[in-house]
Amino acid sequence: MRLRSLFLLFSVLVSALSAHAQDARLEANTDLNKARALADLVPLSGAVLKGYHYWPTQTVRVLLGPVAGTQAPRQKTIVGSRTLLFYNQPDAPDQQAIMRQYEGQFQAAGGGVAFQCDGAACAPAGTSDGAACAGTLGWFYAGEKDPINDRIQSANGANISDWADIMAAAEQKQAASLPTECHLAVGFIPAASSRQDRYVSVFAMNVPSFSPPLIDILVEVTEASPFAARTVAVTADVMANDIHTTGHVALYGLYFDFDKSELKPDSGTTLAEIVALLHADPGLRLLVVGHTDNQGGYDYNMTLSRKRAEAVVAALTRGNQIEAAKLRPAGDGMTAPVASNETEAGRALNRRVELVRQ
Repeated sequence: MRLRSLFLLFSVLVSALSAHAQDARLEANTDLNKARALADLVPLSGAVLKGYHYWPTQTVRVLLGPVAGTQAPRQKTIVGSRTLLFYNQPDAPDQQAIMRQYEGQFQAAGGGVAFQCDGAACAPAGTSDGAACAGTLGWFYAGEKDPINDRIQSANGANISDWADIMAAAEQKQAASLPTECHLAVGFIPAASSRQDRYVSVFAMNVPSFSPPLIDILVEVTEASPFAARTVAVTADVMANDIHTTGHVALYGLYFDFDKSELKPDSGTTLAEIVALLHADPGLRLLVVGHTDNQGGYDYNMTLSRKRAEAVVAALTRGNQIEAAKLRPAGDGMTAPVASNETEAGRALNRRVELVRQ
């Protein structure tokens, strides 16, 4: 049992959830019935739910290819609700049976498998099974790190634990040389009735040298919000059209960690489209304006939004043959909301960077 406790993230979650005082802001994220309803998928018979979490709105990177560290050449960014469910499967005949259970439901809902991999195939060539499995597991932790809402609720509702604590324990204790099995299946379920498009990632991992094997499963369900299409995928042509017709364009593909002003690597796609926009129209001059939600003080958000705008300008003028004089950073903080700050979905819309014609 010692090796299991050293290696498995999920065993850490199941057996040693850290105790935290319940925070009022977690109430919307710890409704087990809501999490189950949003997932709307039936696990293999015998699965035991051990932990869960629900985010009303989050920017999620759906893995669609092998992962290398925190990056993947093939991924899709979705803005919408995110549900994580953690299961033990003590009586599963094998991990493939678990995968078949979910893949059948993808197909029954009119969808299918968008990506799947086993062991070392989940990472670049030359990666061991153990390292590939640990890296794939870490992918589901990479992303927004809200210190309050980035928590996992135990199924009995008694305790919660930080993702960061669990991942740190796994990374410290993970030994790539251990014989490890893992499988990942990412399914796509198209919109139907009152539901939007969904991506469902099912990751199963165990150390088969233990007898009987205890398989641990993570299920991530991301359901696109109705506004997702207009908030993430904005090409240079779309930017040009919006600026021509309205004088500005709102961008949601420029990413910052919570309370930070450094651009994240995931912002590269949108930055490239802005560069293409500026190259296509050499005379275009823009204000780059940062916006925040209403979480935090007025002065603080004004400063944070300006620093984020400055980071965008710096990235655009670094090695892209873009004259700095064409771009002027500014910060509007929380003074120009485009949606209500009373809901997380509204706050997500308010956190943005806008390009405004000078």
